[in-house]
Amino acid sequence: MLWENTGLSEREATAPWHFAPAGDVLYAATELDPRGGVHALDARSGHYLWTYNDGSGELDEWFVTTAGSSVFCLHGKRLTALPA
Repeated sequence: MLWENTGLSEREATAPWHFAPAGDVLYAATELDPRGGVHALDARSGHYLWTYNDGSGELDEWFVTTAGSSVFCLHGKRLTALPA
C-alpha cells in the first residue's frame, strides 16, 4: 500500500467504492450517502482535497470517470462535468 486516507471517516462520508485517476488527483465516488459524492484526493499522498455533491439528496450510487481535462460524475439521472 502506498498510502491510506483515514480523514474521510472524519467527514462522516461513506467509504469510496469507485475510482478514476486524472493526473495527480484520484477521484473517488461514494455510495448511498447524501453527505458523500465524489471526493478528490492527492494521488501521491492520499490527502483529501475537496468533495463534489450535487445537493439532490438522492440515495443513488455515485459513479466517476475522467477524460482529458474533465471529470464526469453520475448520480441518479444527473450527469455533471467538472474540470479535472
